[in-house]
Amino acid sequence: MALVSTGLPDSVAGIGRVQPALEPVSLSASQLRGRNFLLGNKAGLMLHLPAGNGAAARTLHRSKWYGASIFGRKFLEGIVCTNLNGAVMSRRFQHRFETDGVTARREYSHPVPMIEHYFVPDFLPACLWWMDASEDMFLEPYLNISFSRGTREEHGYHAELEPGLLSVSRRVEPAHTGDSEEPDTGGTPVRTVETLWVACAYEVEDVELRETPDRWRPMWYSLDAARRRYLRRRAVYGSPATEHAPLWEMAADWVYAPILMRPGRSAALSFGFGTSRREAALAAREALLRRSALLEEKRAALADLRAYTWFSCGHPPTDRAYGHVVSRLVDCLVVSPKATGPRSSLVPRSATILAGDAYFQEAWRRDENIALGGLIALGQYRTSRSVLSSTWQGQDPETGRLPLRLRTGEQPGYTSSDGTLWALLRLSQYVSASGDTGTLTAKLPQVIHFFRRSLARCRRGLLPSGGISVPSHQWETWMDTEFSARSGYPIEIQLLWLTALERFRDVVIQADRDLGEQMQDAARHLRDSLALFSREDHFVDHLGRNLQSVDLFTPNSYFWTVLDLPFDWEWEDRSLTLGRRELGGVSGIRTLARSQWESVLGPQIAALARAGRPLPSLGKVNYHRGIEWNWLSQLFVAGELRHGRPDMAFDHYLARQIHDAGATAGLGGVSEVFDHRGPAGPDFQTWSMTGLVEALHRFAGIRVDVPNSRISLAPQKPRRWGHIRVRKWYGGRPFDFLYRSSSREVQMDLAFPNGAPKGLTLDFTLRLKRRLPSSVVADYPDSSSAAVQWQAVGQPDGVTFEMPARSRQRITVRL
Repeated sequence: MALVSTGLPDSVAGIGRVQPALEPVSLSASQLRGRNFLLGNKAGLMLHLPAGNGAAARTLHRSKWYGASIFGRKFLEGIVCTNLNGAVMSRRFQHRFETDGVTARREYSHPVPMIEHYFVPDFLPACLWWMDASEDMFLEPYLNISFSRGTREEHGYHAELEPGLLSVSRRVEPAHTGDSEEPDTGGTPVRTVETLWVACAYEVEDVELRETPDRWRPMWYSLDAARRRYLRRRAVYGSPATEHAPLWEMAADWVYAPILMRPGRSAALSFGFGTSRREAALAAREALLRRSALLEEKRAALADLRAYTWFSCGHPPTDRAYGHVVSRLVDCLVVSPKATGPRSSLVPRSATILAGDAYFQEAWRRDENIALGGLIALGQYRTSRSVLSSTWQGQDPETGRLPLRLRTGEQPGYTSSDGTLWALLRLSQYVSASGDTGTLTAKLPQVIHFFRRSLARCRRGLLPSGGISVPSHQWETWMDTEFSARSGYPIEIQLLWLTALERFRDVVIQADRDLGEQMQDAARHLRDSLALFSREDHFVDHLGRNLQSVDLFTPNSYFWTVLDLPFDWEWEDRSLTLGRRELGGVSGIRTLARSQWESVLGPQIAALARAGRPLPSLGKVNYHRGIEWNWLSQLFVAGELRHGRPDMAFDHYLARQIHDAGATAGLGGVSEVFDHRGPAGPDFQTWSMTGLVEALHRFAGIRVDVPNSRISLAPQKPRRWGHIRVRKWYGGRPFDFLYRSSSREVQMDLAFPNGAPKGLTLDFTLRLKRRLPSSVVADYPDSSSAAVQWQAVGQPDGVTFEMPARSRQRITVRL
């Protein structure tokens, strides 16, 4: 029998050459407003710009967060293009925008037909811009050298012009912005002054260096101004509203425009960035001279990534969104420096995952480890190992915790009660999927230290939160601010703690039997203590310090779904039903049950949300109390799939995110939050994007366990999907899976292009909705076939069977 190909490459070598490029995202003139794009160099550089500029030079960008930046250091604001009559090439004259994940292109039809392109080459701290027009143009590069957290304004710009190169420097210093991590809560300030350089390389003959007083240009950010007006208006009406930091209130700025260029009808500029003139100049010149080669390298890298992480389902919006989200994630938000070649002084030597774009270009260890689940799902094991290596550094000798974040201008603090628990979960998942037990062995002393210190703080198996590292700091979990501190025993901390205890108990016992037995006892006590959280159909949000329950209903009680912790089946089903009604939002998951908005937030705030619509964002006041968070959707996707409801999982929790990733705000991104206006916060929030990736991979239901030589498969297909086709990785060995189903049969093709590992067992679980198969048959390329023994399982109804892996096999389940 000839098996149908999965449509994936038969070997890892050269996989980029057999896969199509990303389907471009194209916008017409009427679709430009509010859209933006993100390009990156895989090493921390982000070029984040709107799909269409503002109407004038002063209003070029609607938000101060646009531009080119590296780890929160901003360099470039944008490029102003005008014709000879002074008309700015803006959204008013633009008729098209397109991005294919490699370049972004704006096309103008009036007053001058013109096309401008943006490109960021891999691993160079540089970006390129070029244009072609039907008439002569004027160009003004706008520079804005600053920190995303503010700068000390006494440090000025210095410009030098030589043939073919402009060099600009500025000494900057990060400013404390009064956000929720105050200096005395573990983020101790350190005076850090840096000299940042921008070099602009060009092939233009007519370039004028302006006199010093004429180099400044005012900017007005209308979106930031509108946000400020809204919060002030709400305060007038008595609704408490406070922004996260004073910088967020800023709606105006001055940028530096030292030169005017008259390139004629075509031009190419490259901008290099660094902490020295030489570093910036080398990057700019290399980018300009090797533009064609760098473009080809970038396209080949994207094709390789596509093949390496292939996923398709036959639903065009989902397939398009998946491709763009994965490419933006790897290009822009995962920092994976080259092992060889020139390094940027702004980039760390080990891999890290940035929390997002805009004001989140930092390595928050909690966010990093939550997002790491997406890289593991994609089979990015080499990068995952490097991220884990950097994550498990700087451990606190007193608490055993890992740092909350690494931030320029601050010493690391240890005020996170969940960050280390997420790091333990990802370490365990990585070892299982990759088979890299050496990494676990290397980290085991730190793992043991954390468990030893944590067990000393336990009470009835419960792990406390709040005031552990710094007594005055009571907000230590992902959703805490000073407005929503949950000192005591948050439910998600206990679920993560229970998972850590059970996953690492046997490993620790081999190194320290006494500690391993203490972990076993703590897990037993903790399971008993979870009854203090339990209600008829949900867990309460947390217990106070005296173990009294605090009856808030939040999505924190649903982390059992992604952690695969089993509870009473009927209780789980009731809990999912209640959560769907109270917490399920338009795009994400509400961080507080709708029925509790009035009692917790007050009638004035609750009244701001019209029937069926999300709450307006009022800053920190309700940041974690009622606003929808997109990354949490994966909790309910996992829960619904666990109970055999793939249509509910997709339609109710993912469909809007899929739509927005291709049509709204950040193209190829998933925003941090969703409020009454739509996507809000950073448009490219890393854990929101990896949450979508993990959620989509859950429909394939593939779990790899290399140490135990087993792959488990439990696919479930929503009715909108034609199939599930995915490439996964068993350690360093790829395998391809194709799932199709109809009313009469289920068919699964599984292929190991490089041969199946010896001794590997496949086990399948299929949800058949109260139907039992008439037969299960495995067919092989040599035309042989074999009947497969199966057995029925309940909750939900289905069948399970297992078989040894072969290089290629097709399993047909006839109903």
